[in-house]
Amino acid sequence: MSEGTVSDDVPARASTSPDIPSVRAALRNALDGAAIGSLTSSVVHAGNNRLTVILSCLDLLDAAGIDDEDLRLAITLATAAAQQLAADFGRLLAGVREQSTRAEACDLQQAVHVASRLDAFLHGAGLECDVDVPTGLEARVEHERLLSALLHLFLLARRHGARSVRIRGASLDVAARTPAQPALSRGRHCRLVFELSGARLPDALRRATAEPGHVVERLDEPHGLQLATVEAFVHGVRGLVTVADEPGSEGTRIDWYLPASLNNAT
Repeated sequence: MSEGTVSDDVPARASTSPDIPSVRAALRNALDGAAIGSLTSSVVHAGNNRLTVILSCLDLLDAAGIDDEDLRLAITLATAAAQQLAADFGRLLAGVREQSTRAEACDLQQAVHVASRLDAFLHGAGLECDVDVPTGLEARVEHERLLSALLHLFLLARRHGARSVRIRGASLDVAARTPAQPALSRGRHCRLVFELSGARLPDALRRATAEPGHVVERLDEPHGLQLATVEAFVHGVRGLVTVADEPGSEGTRIDWYLPASLNNAT
């Protein structure tokens, strides 16, 4: 297998088993269910922000000393319900953060090749990929979640009719946060650029979201689940995703900015 192409020999050898079509179908169907689960962090973050506003308003009403008995009871019940929901979200956040501490140094070139072979196995045919990611480019992320996000990116490309995907990688130093990219923190990052040839995403998926916790807004578009899942993963590691039309072509460009591992510091 050359560095610039992805081999499909693994799916070809594995396809001799009569059980393979059933396995492929089951795993393909599992991707959408897993995507919903991976959005938990984004939903909880956004919900927690809204609950903060609700509780603040309820505190003001409670402090106003309203005398009406029914209104006072309504405020008490609403406050208790909001506090219980906040406690539930706190438990979910604790679980999500415990998972995020498992980050490790992941070789992005290797991960892209593995994800491409898995995608070919799931669908019985490979999506043509041109990979130009340098050897040794490592991001600090959880390996399994990285592979899952890559699979969802490939599925996004397939569902929007991409003819091929060109993937490029590079390291990037950010001196300071900027108004144009406030979510991208200072330090060393890895950038992965995905050029989806022939896949023009709908306006709802190219529109920037208000903040990382609101990536679930992508679900307003029927095929927005995969992009929302990708964004939830990248934002979860304090990275950034940008989506734009590819200049001069009928395609879309998606950029990932991931935190670099310490091995990329020199």
